[in-house]
Amino acid sequence: MKPVKVMHVLPQIKIGGVESAALYLLNNLPSTIEYHLLCLEQVDQSLVDHLPEEVLSKRLHVIDGKRFSPITYIKAFKRVKSVEPTWLICSLWRSQPLLWLVAFFTSVSTAFIFHNNKFKHWADRFSSKLSLKLCDKICADSNASQEFLSKETQRTANIINHYIAHDKVNAIKQPQSMVFIGRIASNKGLDDAIKLLSFMLQLDDSWSLDIYGPDEGVKAELVALGESLGLGSELKYHNSLLPQQVPETLAKFSYLILPSKNEGMAMIVLEAMQQGLIPLVRPVGQIPSYTKDQHSALWLPDEIDISFAQRLQKLDNDLVQKQQVCSNIEQELNSMPTILCNFTQVFLIKEADSVALNGRGLG
Repeated sequence: MKPVKVMHVLPQIKIGGVESAALYLLNNLPSTIEYHLLCLEQVDQSLVDHLPEEVLSKRLHVIDGKRFSPITYIKAFKRVKSVEPTWLICSLWRSQPLLWLVAFFTSVSTAFIFHNNKFKHWADRFSSKLSLKLCDKICADSNASQEFLSKETQRTANIINHYIAHDKVNAIKQPQSMVFIGRIASNKGLDDAIKLLSFMLQLDDSWSLDIYGPDEGVKAELVALGESLGLGSELKYHNSLLPQQVPETLAKFSYLILPSKNEGMAMIVLEAMQQGLIPLVRPVGQIPSYTKDQHSALWLPDEIDISFAQRLQKLDNDLVQKQQVCSNIEQELNSMPTILCNFTQVFLIKEADSVALNGRGLG
């Protein structure tokens, strides 16, 4: 059977959950789907250097255009025409103008994937709402994103869970160690992570926190906060990790901390759970669907205080309870559908079935 050709569009290829999922699909989908990845702007070359030459030369397309430039979208439109995919899939708001062009001027079917549980700003709202009207298929990366979209459109959004299965790395875990991996950005709540470390050190001076990721303008403030709280070598900052380095790095730690109050799928939490880390997270986005407080995670309160620190210390001191939490984590993961399974189901479904189900595709 001839493979279904899909082209997935991203504004950039940089460190991030959406980008990591796309790069994973680029190199791991079954032969029934010929997956192309189109990048409108720039690529972090370190993220793609490990890919096979066949993938780099034939299925990764980099426009290297300027942000918001009409020429960027015209060049991308020409590339879509040359590849002639069955499906054009657009993620993130800056990719949406290409979806509009393709929807108006070609017969290529279009799909819009939404990756959050709210609009980030007016441009995201405008572009997303227009794409919801024009696209042939609507997708969401989680139940939380799907629920949000249900308030914006009567059409059904297909869920493509962004859960990537990884083998567990054999490593000796550092006791009483917390790690954050992601963008060092204002919306990640890292000030709360640092405050928690300060509280933990009041209870036991063995605790540590390691932060990995690119600085998006807040690292200096976080460093100053750590110094004001008297933190020294217990708090460390590291450069960004390549996707293939994440599992082996996670495996060395005991707890993942993600204090963000706004997340979608939060893929790093799932990666950490697969490496045996206990998540310290807030119940936002999709996180409550695959973690439960005191069962497979500890949910962070709105305000970090000594009482939560005492809860964490109590869990850490109880080896039997910690092992039970890790066992519960494995059970949660076993029930999760993978991104490969969901993506294949959504884009291999017969179009006749799509029309019958929704009138205009599954979207």
